[in-house]
Amino acid sequence: MAPPSISSRNGAASAFKASTGKSESSPEKPATWKLYPMSSYDELLGKFQKENVKVIHIVRHAQGTHNVLDNYDDAANHDARLTPKGIQQCQELAQHVKESMPELVGNSAEIGVITSPLTRCVQTTLLSFPWLAEAEATTSDVPILAHESFRETVNYICDRRRPISRIAQEFPRVDFSLCDQDHDFIWDEYRSRLSDDWDQHMESAELNAVADRAVEAFRLLQERPQHHLIVCSHSAFLRCIFNWGHEGGVPRIMPQILDRRKEQVDHKLFEYFGDEAWEQKMRSDYENCELRSFCMLVNQEVDSLPDRSRGNHLRETGS
Repeated sequence: MAPPSISSRNGAASAFKASTGKSESSPEKPATWKLYPMSSYDELLGKFQKENVKVIHIVRHAQGTHNVLDNYDDAANHDARLTPKGIQQCQELAQHVKESMPELVGNSAEIGVITSPLTRCVQTTLLSFPWLAEAEATTSDVPILAHESFRETVNYICDRRRPISRIAQEFPRVDFSLCDQDHDFIWDEYRSRLSDDWDQHMESAELNAVADRAVEAFRLLQERPQHHLIVCSHSAFLRCIFNWGHEGGVPRIMPQILDRRKEQVDHKLFEYFGDEAWEQKMRSDYENCELRSFCMLVNQEVDSLPDRSRGNHLRETGS
């Protein structure tokens, strides 16, 4: 079936292009981060100094209501919440971390937390690390931040977030100050850009936009002062960024019918410095509430890249 036409109302396509910082000129090469297995930790500290090494702990959100029957576009799954099973998964992860990962337990200035602002990720973060959630935000040494760059690919009702003002009221322990737009501007951009009868994927048909978000996400991570960084994110986002530009590409990729780059060259976001089995694990899909840890070298060159986040471009263009 041919894709529905793209709306031309009020120049929406041009506004979207400006707001996202997309360009039809040759793509600039994004930053590449070097990733290592945890077994390389001591060697990396000795060679590069602690301030140049980040330990990243990524967890995919626990089971959400949308995961049960795959009813992604059901209105009841708008900004989907966790199921009872999902809550149990978080409790089991919390117990595992307590028993096996003492570096993530306690009120330590060495720990920072960044989560997608979607409700299922916020819930997963607070339930999986309850000793952090129970601390008062004003007195805790551990910040819990929400940031748009880590959110799921924007395609379905379950991926559409509620207003930040409502989510922040529900979860006062989380700092939403980096989410500077109350409404879901990414969702709104796509809906204004596309025709009313568009019933196909949106951001998953333009994965270069997801890769751009990943650059901003990992720029944020390396700028955080903490050594151990806990991240809560989503399956399709993680599948895209860890496979982007690599041989074989992103698994189960949708037709990239919204990608308007003249040169569709997908530069790697990450280089893997482990054995083949570890790389394949890093590039494989996350299960609900699965936690993976790895080391990342700080990339000094990332500071020279322009800020390509949607929010900043929206402010610059006045859109």
